[in-house]
Amino acid sequence: MPIDQRKATDIFDDVYTLAYWMTKSLEETHELFRKTYQKAGSDAAEIDVFKAFREAYFEMYEINESSRVEAASPIDQALFILRRQDADRKFSVLLSDTCGIRYRTIAKITGNPLSMIRLWLSNGRKWLLNSMIMLFSMINLDQNTKESLLLLPI
Repeated sequence: MPIDQRKATDIFDDVYTLAYWMTKSLEETHELFRKTYQKAGSDAAEIDVFKAFREAYFEMYEINESSRVEAASPIDQALFILRRQDADRKFSVLLSDTCGIRYRTIAKITGNPLSMIRLWLSNGRKWLLNSMIMLFSMINLDQNTKESLLLLPI
């Protein structure tokens, strides 16, 4: 089935995988998955499900617009913007690499310009790879294990 024609029930696996990679916790993954489908409904189009996912994620981690209003000081405002951009960058990379979503569609989902998505995907992949390398260097794994883990899709 073409990616643009998939419905909410066709992408359960993609949404669950996204939720896990975004939260790194099974409990939070279940909660985010539930909130996503509660917002989107089971008949929603794929793009609407991913928009609902993003909204639910921002609500769970208090980086939605209502949290921005509560952040009164300029430092709090800057931190809010950085947290939101970081979440969108990670979300964009995962949408592209794990779900196969096109750049233009990611721009529609996140509400960001296409040029920003391209930049995030380029820098985001490098950032994820560097963070994986740093993690592997901190834990005691043999070289073959490290190399095989680097070949896993991120």
